[in-house]
Amino acid sequence: MLYVLDNLIDRCIARNKQSKNAQKTRYSRDSYSIYYASRDGKLQSAAPRDFENARLGIMPIGKNGHPIEQYAAATGKNWKTRYGFDDWELKSWKQSYGVQVYTGEPSEFLTDLDFEFECVQDYPHQLIQTLAALCDLTPRPLITISKSGGIRFSCRTPDYVHPRKTADREYIAAYNQETGNREALYLEIFGEKGLSRWDARYEIITGDLFNIPVIDYHVLFDVIDELKKQIHVPAPPKQEKKQQNQQSQSVNKKKRKSPDVQMIDGLPSDIEWMPTGETDKYKSRRG
Repeated sequence: MLYVLDNLIDRCIARNKQSKNAQKTRYSRDSYSIYYASRDGKLQSAAPRDFENARLGIMPIGKNGHPIEQYAAATGKNWKTRYGFDDWELKSWKQSYGVQVYTGEPSEFLTDLDFEFECVQDYPHQLIQTLAALCDLTPRPLITISKSGGIRFSCRTPDYVHPRKTADREYIAAYNQETGNREALYLEIFGEKGLSRWDARYEIITGDLFNIPVIDYHVLFDVIDELKKQIHVPAPPKQEKKQQNQQSQSVNKKKRKSPDVQMIDGLPSDIEWMPTGETDKYKSRRG
């Protein structure tokens, strides 16, 4: 299986420099043909029912790769249901240039590992080692070059949906230790409430979108956690930031020279008052 990784880094760099073009869905009165990828220099197309038969939730997308229709909760859609051809308007399919595939539960626990181009560029050797280890987990790995030169590894992880929270989704990255800002993103994992784009700009290197491999998530994470140990630079602890903020606030408080003044019998309490001998009349000791 290692032969599929030959020249993969060079191909990713070339794709980053020169992207492919999305292709508009062909349709007649009774059929639709969606261009969802390329392979070995040839466009790959499928009918909407092919995605449904493969237990994949889908939605049509435009030329820019964005969904044509709204899919938020306000429209009645949710992240649990598997949506197919009949759940979207016919005019959307006629305008489509591919599909977004739901990850997670709607597509039977689909998990997509998106190795960003930054990983290809910064850690090519470690990335190839990781992909080789992932390929060893299944006899039919599904590996795809993204439109911008990244690499996607797709599999189903029974009974496991990767969390959408940013800290979980952006699984391997590099953070500036002084500012806490993220400087590079190397691996993003899509599961819960996730979408993965499939159009003619994506190139399948090996595998079959309609026969996605099934991998136990424990062994999957054994592999990617090894890469994480090597290249991940975590964000600095938030506690340190909190302490810095507290110290800054403390300094600001020391600079303030206007203490709160309480009123005693209508007179400011920060001044000592003496009765003058006349009823309800006082004078300050300061004069």
